[in-house]
Amino acid sequence: MNFLLLYPSECCGTSAVVTGQRAAELMEMHHLIPGIDVAGGVIDGKLGSVHVSNCSDTEIQLSINFERLPPPKNGLSLIIATPRPPTVKKILHLAAMTGVEEVHFIRTENVVPSYLQTKMLASPNIEKDLVFGLSQAGDTVLPKVYIHPKFHSFLENAVPDLPQCRLVADLAGGVFDSQAMMSPAALAFGPESGWTENELKCLKSQWFSAVSLGPRMLRVEVAVGLFVGALTVPIRPL
Repeated sequence: MNFLLLYPSECCGTSAVVTGQRAAELMEMHHLIPGIDVAGGVIDGKLGSVHVSNCSDTEIQLSINFERLPPPKNGLSLIIATPRPPTVKKILHLAAMTGVEEVHFIRTENVVPSYLQTKMLASPNIEKDLVFGLSQAGDTVLPKVYIHPKFHSFLENAVPDLPQCRLVADLAGGVFDSQAMMSPAALAFGPESGWTENELKCLKSQWFSAVSLGPRMLRVEVAVGLFVGALTVPIRPL
C-alpha cells in the first residue's frame, strides 16, 4: 500500500504527527523509513505528497503537501440487506475503493438478527474499514454509511432521498443494461436467501426496477462488485 491517509487531528499546517498504536500500524502497512516520500492525503480533504522526517513504532513525524482534489464520487448509493460480518468488511472496502457515495445496511425478513449487532457495524470499525479502502484507492472522502434496523422505516425515511434511478437485484428481474443507466443511481441487494415477495413489492412501489445479472446465485460482495464495475468502468471492445 503506497497511499498514506491521515486524520485531520494529526495534521497542522505543513506538518503531521502520528503516535501510539496507529503509528505502529502505519509503519507496518507502509514500510516507512526516514527520508522517503509517499503519496497521501487527509481524510475528507485534499491529497498530495508526504515526506517522512522521522519515524518509530511509537511516533511518525511527517512533512505534508496536500494541494490536489480527491477523485470524484461515482454517484452510487448501495442498499445492502445486512450480510454476515466478514462480508460487511468486504462491502465497506469495495465501497470506499470504487467511489461509492453512500451505503445503507438494512434489516430484511431473511437477515439473521444478530448480524445487525456485529461489532463490524460499530462506528470505529466502519471508519477503519473505509479508511483501508480509501488508502488502497488513493482517495480521501469517506462514503456515508447508514444502518436501518427496520425495513419499513428505511422505506419511509431514507428512500425518498435516494437518487431517482433505482434498481433492485433479483434473479427474476429484467436484463441489466448498464448503457441505459443514469447517474446518480441506487442499487439494492437482498440477502443470500433472497428478498421476500412483499419486500420486492414494496421496493417496486418506490420505483425500484428489478434487474438481473443472469441465472447464477451470487454472493452479495460479488454481485455488488459486478454491478458497480458495470456502471463505473467503461468496457472497450476488443
